[in-house]
Amino acid sequence: MFGFADFARQARKWRANRDRRQLQSMLSGLPVELRKDIGWPAPDARSATTRVVHRDPDDLHARPIV
Repeated sequence: MFGFADFARQARKWRANRDRRQLQSMLSGLPVELRKDIGWPAPDARSATTRVVHRDPDDLHARPIV
């Protein structure tokens, strides 16, 4: 039988997944330099091919700090 504990567990999983997707979306929207500073990984090849707008070709790759 489907009990309250099962419902609560599913609700917690749903909320955790929603929060994770929201955080990933927010971090992916940050500038490349800032993402590099906080250690957020660069986008993989699949997401790079789905992007339509590129602001500046230099922003696609992290530049070394001298």
